[in-house]
Amino acid sequence: MKKGFTLVELLAVLVIIGLISTLSLTNIAKKADQMNEISNIEFNSLMKASVISYLSDNNNIKNQIIRDKIYPITFKQLHESGYLNESIYDFFTKANISVKDYENYCVCVNLNKSNYTYAVVKTIECVLTN
Repeated sequence: MKKGFTLVELLAVLVIIGLISTLSLTNIAKKADQMNEISNIEFNSLMKASVISYLSDNNNIKNQIIRDKIYPITFKQLHESGYLNESIYDFFTKANISVKDYENYCVCVNLNKSNYTYAVVKTIECVLTN
């Protein structure tokens, strides 16, 4: 009597292991995408709250915002005023934005009718849109 497994049995085990790993990796990738989306929403909420606080404490800047014209507020301005004090993760480049790079990023504030809109972009993009 032979001991061991036949080739068919070994192949069946490999196919089952392959299916299980494929299903689990797909679920892990979906969860990672969901976490990135949640983090992006939290990032945008943080930036919006920082800008709202910055504008409410600086009425002279708030009064400079003209309807339908974009006003850039750099991360550096927010940091120097105490509204942003930590390095931030950029979800588009998948890298941390350090405090020394804050001058390269801004929040574009736009006044439409009676509502403010906010967009986080590279500083050069905010300047080019005006």
